[in-house]
Amino acid sequence: MPETTEPGVSQKETRIPTWAWVHALSLEAPLVAVLWQLVLAEAHRVRLLPGVIVGLGLVVWLVYVVDRLLDGMGTNTGSLDVRHAFYARNRRLISWVALPPMAGLLAWVSLCSIPEGMLWQSLALALLVVIYLGSYAARQHRRWLGLVGAFAGLGSVLVVLELPISNGVKLQLAGVGMLMMILGFFQRIEKGRKRGFPKEFLGGLLFALGTSMGIQFFAFGDGAVMLSLDALLLWGLFTLNLIGISCVESAAGAGDAESVPAQWPGLSRRYAWLLALFTVVTAVTCVQPNQVWAGNRLLPWTVLVSLLLHGFLWNQRSRHTPLSYRVLTDLALVLPTLWVFLS
Repeated sequence: MPETTEPGVSQKETRIPTWAWVHALSLEAPLVAVLWQLVLAEAHRVRLLPGVIVGLGLVVWLVYVVDRLLDGMGTNTGSLDVRHAFYARNRRLISWVALPPMAGLLAWVSLCSIPEGMLWQSLALALLVVIYLGSYAARQHRRWLGLVGAFAGLGSVLVVLELPISNGVKLQLAGVGMLMMILGFFQRIEKGRKRGFPKEFLGGLLFALGTSMGIQFFAFGDGAVMLSLDALLLWGLFTLNLIGISCVESAAGAGDAESVPAQWPGLSRRYAWLLALFTVVTAVTCVQPNQVWAGNRLLPWTVLVSLLLHGFLWNQRSRHTPLSYRVLTDLALVLPTLWVFLS
């Protein structure tokens, strides 16, 4: 899932445990995205092209790696948590050896294996991801980045409006871009601002949109809408995942200055109620008539199982370090998807 830990705050772990290497290498997020994409494909009875699956995994991995590299920029590795320290120590190797071939592979997959209409939609979403990274990464350059980013963000929104995609998708993505630009970039111009908009909500939204985009395109074509019921349900799940991680890290003395515990502490204290409320809402959707969902009710049932696992882990959070809790909550996103393919 999108990063929520602020570099510069050390956690208890001083090395990367063997069981955490998948997380340290940023492989858990592509796995989560691809598995939930496949759940959506099964729910809508859509057969995805291999390039769409590979492309999603590659783009999510690249975004996570860039995010972690930017987070650790200009920071002493001794004060970083273990996963950010790994990227800081290996910055040149990752930047010059790992990133270029992966970016090249993504470009080849995008140009040769993805339908043109979906490629344009992906480009529009990629511009919004750039706005997100500029809003919440590279924190050492907040003031000038806010000024430059305001113009870059506005330019990105204008580009989205000119892309050859359906008006419904175009307007929704442009609206999301404007929201991120206002809440992310503009708040950085005001030095010393103590209250802003937590990154978990925007990070969860972008992750949900990216995960569901391929299914929306193949299931509905030009009539696709990005903020569908599927995307909204995934948005809630991914956002709650991120907020729970932030709350645990904040309680351990770490955390992010732009996370929910720092920005909206009242909401973080009520996380258990928020998780319970969304679990009940999801359970209600599971028993609604089939016409509520464009596909079948496989997605809400799978989301419900994941939410129940998150609730169990939250009740056991005192037994875990921030790193182990993060890994386990990501596992709570993975396990419910597997029974779909094993059943």
